[in-house]
Amino acid sequence: MKWAPSILYLKEVLLNLLKRMGYQGEIELLRRGYYPRGGGEVLFEARVSELKGINLEKRGEILTIRGVSHASKDLEPKRVAERQREAALSLLRSQGLEAHIKIRYEDTPSTGSGIDLFAICSNSVLGANALGERGKRAEEVGKEAASGLLEELQGGSALDQHASDQILPYLALAKGPSVVSVSRLTGHLETNLWVIRNFIKREIRLEKTPHGYVVIVEDKTP
Repeated sequence: MKWAPSILYLKEVLLNLLKRMGYQGEIELLRRGYYPRGGGEVLFEARVSELKGINLEKRGEILTIRGVSHASKDLEPKRVAERQREAALSLLRSQGLEAHIKIRYEDTPSTGSGIDLFAICSNSVLGANALGERGKRAEEVGKEAASGLLEELQGGSALDQHASDQILPYLALAKGPSVVSVSRLTGHLETNLWVIRNFIKREIRLEKTPHGYVVIVEDKTP
């Protein structure tokens, strides 16, 4: 779905961040699906885990950028996945960044395409993606994903705008303090903070910084 995180984002970004907190789980994409008929299949395995706090205040240097440009098989004659990749690479290179983006064509019940990009950094991982739709050129899809990733990287925060609210419940439940920097204040982030504060008795603060925000989770002092 357009506004939901892609399965590759959950696997490559959120799950990787959670593993640093002690979370034990795996995600495997068995079959891709596109709106409206879906048909995707995912294997998810979770094991009993003890979460510990994490320091993600600094993103660290960019080690590599990789991704997957994918499309349904009926779009292969039009080179949709290749065009998405080429557009994304062109924009990233204009900013001095190289990337390794794989091509995937798959049999799916509905026609569709998309591209997922990930920036692997020394202390974190950030992601961005875009989906194709009727009337939207493949080049637009590639540029949209690359532009989103560049925007996140230019902010300098350790977490992108999506991971910042998705990781909050885990930070609140983890043992020990946590501090994470986020690129922007979104409605999802504010809502999650409000809900968590009403269920869990921990000190959770959102502080403004020169480059964005930091979320600090601590035990309340007696």
